[in-house]
Amino acid sequence: MIYVDSSMVVAILLREIQSPKWSARFKTVKFYSSRLLEAEVLAALRREKLPLSEFDDHARMIYWIAPERSLKPEVTKVLEYQYLRGADLWHVACALYIFGNSTGVEFCSLDKIQRAAAKACGFRLLPEKL
Repeated sequence: MIYVDSSMVVAILLREIQSPKWSARFKTVKFYSSRLLEAEVLAALRREKLPLSEFDDHARMIYWIAPERSLKPEVTKVLEYQYLRGADLWHVACALYIFGNSTGVEFCSLDKIQRAAAKACGFRLLPEKL
């Protein structure tokens, strides 16, 4: 199981370094993510003047997480290990929420501080480069 943060999806869509390998993996593996990712990715596409439809195929490969309760317990746990900005914190908290514990779950992000927090919470990290 893999939780994906918007930093990785944006890098794939903007065709940054390593994105062809990541893009190929994205088509073969189901990822989990918060609906916040959708807003972050679409905003990045708009900023770069790319069609919002660029995200459509990738969006189909994501199991969307929509928490039905406050994530304060998960947020508190993450903050015990590492300070994160709101959106980065939300993604790690959502990963904790959906999986219950982080054993055997991979966290996919390009943000170094977010990666450190996810690792501290027990997630395995997918490599930044394939």
